[in-house]
Amino acid sequence: MRISRPPLLAVALASVVAGTFASSSCSNRQDFPAGAQSLPASFDTVTVPSLPSSCSGTTFFVGSTSLCATGFTYLLCDGSGYSGYDCTQPGGAWTRETASQDPVASGPNACDGPDGGASSPRGSVYVEANQRSPGKNAVLQYRYCNGSLLQTVVGRYATGGSGAADLNDNGILDADQQLVVDASQTLLFAVNQGSDSIAAFHIAADGSLTPVAGSPFPSGGPAPASVGVSGDILVVANKASDGVRNLGNAVPNYTTFTIEADGTLTHTGTTYTLPRYSSPTQVYVAPGGNLVFGTEESGVLRGLQLSPTGGLTLAPGSPVSLPNSIFDAGQRPQPVWPAGLSATPTGSILYTGVPNYGSIAAFAFTATGDLTFLSGEIAPEASLPCWSVVSPDGRRLYFANAGSNNVSVWDVATDPRRPAWLQTLTLRGGGNPWGLRIDPTGTLLFVISPRQVKQVPLDEGQWLHGATLSADGTLAEMRGSPVPIPVAIDTNPFGVAVVADR
Repeated sequence: MRISRPPLLAVALASVVAGTFASSSCSNRQDFPAGAQSLPASFDTVTVPSLPSSCSGTTFFVGSTSLCATGFTYLLCDGSGYSGYDCTQPGGAWTRETASQDPVASGPNACDGPDGGASSPRGSVYVEANQRSPGKNAVLQYRYCNGSLLQTVVGRYATGGSGAADLNDNGILDADQQLVVDASQTLLFAVNQGSDSIAAFHIAADGSLTPVAGSPFPSGGPAPASVGVSGDILVVANKASDGVRNLGNAVPNYTTFTIEADGTLTHTGTTYTLPRYSSPTQVYVAPGGNLVFGTEESGVLRGLQLSPTGGLTLAPGSPVSLPNSIFDAGQRPQPVWPAGLSATPTGSILYTGVPNYGSIAAFAFTATGDLTFLSGEIAPEASLPCWSVVSPDGRRLYFANAGSNNVSVWDVATDPRRPAWLQTLTLRGGGNPWGLRIDPTGTLLFVISPRQVKQVPLDEGQWLHGATLSADGTLAEMRGSPVPIPVAIDTNPFGVAVVADR
């Protein structure tokens, strides 16, 4: 988003306090892991009184962790705190442990308690690892229940393709909806931006994934970055850049596919070609399913009419540029473009961020997709408001602010045409909030906060956050949040999708 942690494999606080290391002594010391980095002087440790006071800053304890059944996590004890190191990927840095991590629910079966979590929302959250190595990309599955986001990655599902990369903030990863689920929550689709394909998965009742036969499927263009679903039609934005390959003068497009009964994808024959270097960032299917809106880094917002068979027709008046009236004294910054689309569920108002101006904007749209600018609002306490979502009841609008590590809450019930700022929630752990989704009950919000640019310290980012929505729509980070995304520090995980247990 033009913004001018290490492999994270944390140990739940409970594993230290309640058992494995509570009775350890310095006779359990292990050698410093080969290739490990030194512990940063600024690293905050957590007070754990049960650790032996005789330990020094070079004493380690080793033990298995439920977060990685085949690996080990070293604990650094300095007499008053501990830190975790993932020794399965030498060369990485130290993870930051926080007292906020859930002290009770930490294992993959933590949702299987006496009531099975039935008294509160429970389900799965998916994040795309976005691994750039050929054939190594994967979707990671997390669990939530009983008001807590669990610490364990319970599933890792290969997409059969490769991802994208960009720590230099060249806009390669400027996109949303890298993961989407269909209306029945039985199919999940994921982009393979680095290998021009879309992975398709069946979603089981417990949230586990099984690849659709024939997956991954060609994306119909170079470097798919965003996908949207309308009934049995999948819409793909092919960005034409991935930060790994030299794609030269590749041309971006919007392409549609029929989602067959067995989950396979069949190209409809429709491809809407965009001007070279348009760099689309999202394909948002508006409520009703017959309009698609896209944001493009060339500076425009584009409306397209979507037919039941997947046909795409440019909407009247599109593409639309941001009006000069948004900007102070009409002085238009360069570059500037819209990003992050969401709409009122029953109305006809579309919201977008204006990241490089620190504001958001509202547009009215007609049944044919014609857009009319309504208002622009500066986002208080926010830098780079990028990706957004509207609550299912249409009362609140949420923006992930990639440059300020926080999420903004806006009132769109009082006057949907002019959002009113309510709250800015700072997220724990640092990073660049890059995507967000609300669970099917409308009571929980999940945000991915990767280390998206190299300016972010090595001990920050690569997190999945969970937050609860209060009755007035404001946010509070939930128990167990954030949880680490176990990828390397030069990997940019992206995409968030949520399904409820069936």
